[in-house]
Amino acid sequence: ILATKTLIFSGVATKYVASNERSVYRVGTNGADATATALGSGIAITVTDAAGNPVADGTSVYATSTNPTIATVSASTTTIGGVAYFGVTGVSTGTASFTFTDNSTASLVTTIATDSIYVGSSVASKVSLAFDNTSYANGSVVKLTLTALDANGQPISDEAAAGYSYTNFLATDLISSTQLGGVSLVGSASPTFVGGVATWNLYAPLSAGPFTVTATTGVATGLSLVAQKVALSASATIAADQSSSLATDAANAAADSADQATAAAQDAGSKADAALAAVTALSQQVTTLLSKIAALTTAVAKIVKKVKA
Repeated sequence: ILATKTLIFSGVATKYVASNERSVYRVGTNGADATATALGSGIAITVTDAAGNPVADGTSVYATSTNPTIATVSASTTTIGGVAYFGVTGVSTGTASFTFTDNSTASLVTTIATDSIYVGSSVASKVSLAFDNTSYANGSVVKLTLTALDANGQPISDEAAAGYSYTNFLATDLISSTQLGGVSLVGSASPTFVGGVATWNLYAPLSAGPFTVTATTGVATGLSLVAQKVALSASATIAADQSSSLATDAANAAADSADQATAAAQDAGSKADAALAAVTALSQQVTTLLSKIAALTTAVAKIVKKVKA
């Protein structure tokens, strides 16, 4: 045997499942048709047959935007590995909906899927920095988030639109008042946003007490004037050192064990004293009996002597 191969024989398309390749789309291009690379497409349509197998490459999928003033897609594209990839063109901010079908003629459509996306602004008007909790145990996971919202309070787009940029969104990288474990904060001045949020998963410091992460927004084109050069801060507290607490608990447990051992020894000593007292009393009784026996023996000897005389 030189090789083995597994072949899949697929039937006609019976199920379409749409998935968005971005959380918030930008005004302008978002990916391209028939592009499967990371963030290469705008919307991915997985197409399977009645048995759940991916359909053959080259199967056509047709699309229509119900909100073309918000976003548009190509009229059709074909599958690659059972998936049809559509690029999305954002026209203006807002929510757009799409339908994906197996035929361009409405009366012949048998398979359909729907999807919706949000096209966001690429200019942040409000930026905030926060931890996911106000208090942590030393060494525990700490989630730090940088949130960027537009003038309407909506998340900014994952990618900046043409003419805008999130590079140097912060004037400098995030600065922590104490050493934090986990991912590095190097490069955090130019964050990657998903749904208007950039996230860093860190580890709390080992020493107890408060700690703070600070930053100042930059002058990037992805920031409105009111959001530029704004001081940001996130603060939290580390609970008392658990290692000391554990040592105290261990010491207390040892003390309890010692107390229990002492009590057991005292109980054993009391029982030993009682046993000794009982033995002493018995010994005295035996001595008394022996004295009586000796006296009785002497008396009997006298009687025997008199009888012989």
